[in-house]
Amino acid sequence: MRLIKSLSIVVLALLTIASCSVSQNKERKKTDLDEMDLKGKVKSVKESEYKAVNKFGEIEKGEVQREPVYLFNTEGNITELAEYNSDGSLDKKWIYKYDDKGNKVERAWYESDGSLNQKYTYEYEYDKQGNWIKKITYWSTTPEDVTEREIEYYD
Repeated sequence: MRLIKSLSIVVLALLTIASCSVSQNKERKKTDLDEMDLKGKVKSVKESEYKAVNKFGEIEKGEVQREPVYLFNTEGNITELAEYNSDGSLDKKWIYKYDDKGNKVERAWYESDGSLNQKYTYEYEYDKQGNWIKKITYWSTTPEDVTEREIEYYD
């Protein structure tokens, strides 16, 4: 009888731990790493996009079309995206900033000479659960979009 009681307590404890871990994973905010289907503590990614060339029924790489390089923060969000031309020269660069909740608060696009091309900023309002329910997007200093979300929660 004691053995059954002890096993029941162990099983109950394991189920409690497992359910806590599942609920923590569900509440975790999706990051850019998640969106790009990357795993681990990724610091940067360089992609090379080539023109597809069909040679005798086989797909081969043609000339380089673009080479973006992504830099990530420790939370897994893109902080910088630099695009390079086929000759290796910088074409343009985006710089991203985030708030303490991991929401993007600024996205700035710079030309290869360092001049600012566009800048978007974002303001958020949050509900009691910490989810944003209103987001205002500004282009430069001009309001461009207002996005509102109605979120229903289980009791």
